[in-house]
Amino acid sequence: MRREACAPENQPPLDIMEVTDDAPPDVIAAARAVCQDCPVLATCAPYVKRREIHGVAAGLTHGERAAWMARHRIRPDVADIVDVTPARELTAEILDDLPTTTSGDLHPRVRSVVLRMTEAGMTADEIVTRLNRDDVTHRTVNYVRRTYMKGPARVVVS
Repeated sequence: MRREACAPENQPPLDIMEVTDDAPPDVIAAARAVCQDCPVLATCAPYVKRREIHGVAAGLTHGERAAWMARHRIRPDVADIVDVTPARELTAEILDDLPTTTSGDLHPRVRSVVLRMTEAGMTADEIVTRLNRDDVTHRTVNYVRRTYMKGPARVVVS
């Protein structure tokens, strides 16, 4: 079972991503209640406040998040399928559109995926195989882990 209160397998009372700004107040209140009791709210809130996500997220409606971003002059990042798919469920078809660089450096989006896969407990072999890219080797994965991770996950080397 996933930790997010809104995950379908946790059987929330409603799909909060389908709740619109013009929904009845009791529906919006029910969606906010799902977020209010969520164990990952502290992690979710900063993420959704900077993304273009529809429905209720982190206890705010789409319109409330848009107003907050406008007030703070934040342009939303557009979440795509790679961002919202759990790391272990990323397939070659989903990862096919990750950008490449001409400088030889690893693109930040690819680095982010490597870190997410590492945090999901995937080995370097799994990551290299899943990404299937010339710019992601075992050496690259281990470098990203050493350079960008902190704490116990940093020593996971395969």
